[in-house]
Amino acid sequence: MSKEQKIVAWFLPKKALIKFDGGEDSFSVGAKVMEVADFEKYPIVKGDNVDVTIENNEVVFLRKVSVAKKVETKTEEKKEEVVKTSSNNSTEEVKKLKVVGVFNNESIKFNEKINNKQWCKLSDELKKSDLKSIGFVANNEVEITLKDGIIVAVKSIGVVKNDTADVQSTNQTVKKGGSYRDEDATDRRTALMVAKDIAVAYINSKAEVVNTVEKTEAIVSKLTESFLNLIKK
Repeated sequence: MSKEQKIVAWFLPKKALIKFDGGEDSFSVGAKVMEVADFEKYPIVKGDNVDVTIENNEVVFLRKVSVAKKVETKTEEKKEEVVKTSSNNSTEEVKKLKVVGVFNNESIKFNEKINNKQWCKLSDELKKSDLKSIGFVANNEVEITLKDGIIVAVKSIGVVKNDTADVQSTNQTVKKGGSYRDEDATDRRTALMVAKDIAVAYINSKAEVVNTVEKTEAIVSKLTESFLNLIKK
């Protein structure tokens, strides 16, 4: 019968009996094996791997597997475990979008929602940047990289032509709270209102400077331009 490898369940050298894992019966160890082997100097104990040959329910060959083989087996198992352990739960995606507005140097609004939200947050690194210089300007098309829903990188593509009804004016800025205002139009309206009030005051006082429609229009126009220049300063 050929040799096979087994694991020792127990071994009693004095009684020349041995039992292996996975089996119900014990086996007697042949006299020749007991004479040749020195089990006191090289003991075989529970858990040892052995090469064994059994003939007629008697062990006729018994040799302990070298320690080097056991170490090699453990090393291979460790290598296999290392290969199996790898995980990364972060998700990244790249999108091409058009910038609509910038809020407080922290969030960007695009022409479509990101994760069902109007405003998309910037990473701490991007918050330190000059957002205009890296492409976050109204009507500018950008390629953004999102990681877990936060913008971590941006690449400017170029300004989109104002050919759709939903495009916001490039002069628009965003106040805290996310509301828009056209600064130039607001300033002109304010200057006109002040000029009108002064013209009304002149009319009520019956001043000659506004005694005709032409003179009234001229003074309102001049005052409006003057106040607008003051506001811009």
